[in-house]
Amino acid sequence: MQRSKTLIGVIAGATALLITAGITTVGAAPAVVPSGVPTTTTLPLFGVALTVDVTTGPGGTLSTVAVNPSDGLTATTLKPNRVVFENADGTGRVSVGSGHGRQSVSTRAGLLSDISGDGGWSGDVFNTGTATTVAFAIGTTTDGGPDITGVSSSDTTAVISATEYKSATDDGESYQSARANVTFSTTGQTRTLSISATVKTEEDGTTSASARVTLGRLHATALPIADAIGDKSWSGLLCDGSVATINYNVAEDGNVTFTDSAPTATDVRADEGHGIEVRFSQSERVRIRGVLSAEGITINVNEHIRCGDAASPSVNTPVSTIAEGDHHDGHHDGHHDGGTPPPTTVIGGSGSVPPTSISGARHPRG
Repeated sequence: MQRSKTLIGVIAGATALLITAGITTVGAAPAVVPSGVPTTTTLPLFGVALTVDVTTGPGGTLSTVAVNPSDGLTATTLKPNRVVFENADGTGRVSVGSGHGRQSVSTRAGLLSDISGDGGWSGDVFNTGTATTVAFAIGTTTDGGPDITGVSSSDTTAVISATEYKSATDDGESYQSARANVTFSTTGQTRTLSISATVKTEEDGTTSASARVTLGRLHATALPIADAIGDKSWSGLLCDGSVATINYNVAEDGNVTFTDSAPTATDVRADEGHGIEVRFSQSERVRIRGVLSAEGITINVNEHIRCGDAASPSVNTPVSTIAEGDHHDGHHDGHHDGGTPPPTTVIGGSGSVPPTSISGARHPRG
């Protein structure tokens, strides 16, 4: 069943994702909290730019998610790491995900034309207090598949990949996809922004199209030995919102030794290889490991901050009273929540407004 587009309303905008990753600094330093510069993503849906504003808390949990325009949308999944909005007839969807150092926003509709148009991204990639911007467009290739074109960045050192295309057919079902990556680099770290569009056609002719922008987690790169050795400091947020700091030392062979921490760690142990694991609780631990190679020393920092008691995020739409499960989407998070759905928490809107604006017409299969 193909789904036609319906005008959402003229909007301009973006997706704000507040990055709360830990920071590794060159040299011991006081705790460094995230700069607060929001990440902004613009994705086209039904011919207009869709705006989603997101803030995150410790461990990357979602705190607030506001989608505009909100009329006609209902939150059908409401979890600390995932929020999904759908319109009344199921022809449009907006998904927001955060966790493991990644942030993503995606849109889904029936046709490639529903998700085509100009897009953009802006964010503080490495917590320097300055935003970097990316522009792109989602369109159609000559064979009718999705395309990513016009990718550019304000960071002249960023590496922009050629758009990669894939297609496959299996048991009467087919898909076509396009993906482009923008890789940012700074001293000792890289981070990649991925832009993708996919069209799927089922055996009965039903089509679906989706677009996604994902800011990946930080990856460590080798530093010259002279720059890598010495006193270092990691800082990040614990589940109660307090700032934790770990001071450590890197030796010339890449070995990492613990100096001290604030608050005081509940446990410090040697990790495999040249590293340490510092625990503030069973669900709040950080592994730091040095790797010596011909290129220098790579300092890998693996944060495991899992805030299991985090509250469901606040949204500016009604919340489905049926279920929390994201049963329509092929991307599951592996967990099923039971019990009574959480109450609607409204930010900048009325939770009692019924869906009226964002709707699409259903059509028989062609």
